[in-house]
Amino acid sequence: MSIAFNFQIENKIMAEKLNDFASRLSKGTPKGLGLGVKLLAGVSAAAYGLYRSMYTVEGGHRAIIFNRIGGVDQNIINAEGLHFRFDSIVHLKK
Repeated sequence: MSIAFNFQIENKIMAEKLNDFASRLSKGTPKGLGLGVKLLAGVSAAAYGLYRSMYTVEGGHRAIIFNRIGGVDQNIINAEGLHFRFDSIVHLKK
């Protein structure tokens, strides 16, 4: 057998597998797939929100909290370490 003939056979097999996959996919998705996608989206959104709410103040530094509405809050000065902020209006100034 020649290399070109083997290549044609492999292409034909791959095309059959792709057509088989496409026909199974067009019949509909599995019953739990919609719930799985929703759960994955929810967990991803929660993880992103947690990631965006954390900030670190490096050693030897202090951080003040700046609120877009009220300005700088002189009563809250964060020392070094890991901190959390829960409001999108609040910004950190190092």
